[in-house]
Amino acid sequence: MEQQSDPAVRLSLLRQIGAEWHACGGLAEVLTELGLHLAARLPMSQGVVVSELLLAFGAAQEEQRTREWEARLVARAAELDGLHRIISAANSTLDLDTSLQTVVETVAQVMNVEVCSIYLYDKHRDDLVLRATHGLNRAAVGQVVARLGEGVTGWAAQLGYPVAVSDVYQDPRYHREPQLGEEIFRSMLAVPIVLFSAERFQFSADKLQGVITVQTIAPRDFTQEEISFVEMAAGELAFFIANAQLYQQTDERLHQKLRELTTLQQVSKSIAEQIGLHDVLNLIVEKAVDLSKVDRAAIFQVGEDGNLKLVASYGGEGDGVRDLIIQTVRDGRPLAVMNAYQDARFPQLPEVARREGFHSLFCMPLRA
Repeated sequence: MEQQSDPAVRLSLLRQIGAEWHACGGLAEVLTELGLHLAARLPMSQGVVVSELLLAFGAAQEEQRTREWEARLVARAAELDGLHRIISAANSTLDLDTSLQTVVETVAQVMNVEVCSIYLYDKHRDDLVLRATHGLNRAAVGQVVARLGEGVTGWAAQLGYPVAVSDVYQDPRYHREPQLGEEIFRSMLAVPIVLFSAERFQFSADKLQGVITVQTIAPRDFTQEEISFVEMAAGELAFFIANAQLYQQTDERLHQKLRELTTLQQVSKSIAEQIGLHDVLNLIVEKAVDLSKVDRAAIFQVGEDGNLKLVASYGGEGDGVRDLIIQTVRDGRPLAVMNAYQDARFPQLPEVARREGFHSLFCMPLRA
């Protein structure tokens, strides 16, 4: 620079130094000191040298900020587009599996991750079941189960807030599932799908709908913006899942009622055709097993002498519960035993249950 006699070239070189100083992460204060030293060796005033360096430094700084804002705007636009697609998928169909698959593919695309999966919470079994995935073994859908508090996914479900792990192999909570083929993935983010009500910040298991997870091959520190996006996606999913499950339950109840009415019609038709009582009773126990989805049904008749007689059965025979049936007839009300091995009312029942191979029992008195 000392050898340059052209003032315009010197100014250009000063601006280049200022821009590169910012690119290298240098401080403006140190750049000012550098300008003072340069001015002492150049036929230029200190004010001109320092101002040119700092102006170039500031211009580079603003340019970087502009690029960062542009990148953020592009990312936010992609997130909004992704949320729009998620909402559209939720509103377009009540087919839960189809919509969940659309969601995992959308989240994976927006976040630029290799894997996105959704686990749904089974309230009856108190565990999480894989229902959709992008990037993992699709054959594992419906097969892989995670317990609450087990692995990163189970931890997020149990705690009720996001769990981000930059390197799962350094985290003791990580649990690898062989069926998924996830050995190559290092980072993981798990966000619970929670149906919040008015008590928004009060998490409980009855509000848990599932967990959405994302994974990457390279270790990654998920930003707060990325976590917030997945939380928003989970929030939209929570309402859709609740509505879809309610629809399925209602649909199943309607089908159940239809099956019950059809069965009653068949029984009534058989009676109207004046078939024998024995055939009617056998038809009743057969349909009872089918409708109730149980393993065995039987009808006992109480004779005039008070003794029980097995008159019809389906699914196997066994009269070890005669005492319970006599009690039901005597009391005139139904008797339910949810667990024959743990009901303290009937200490002899566990042995009968083991011998005849049943777990639960329901008796209903029939009066003419």
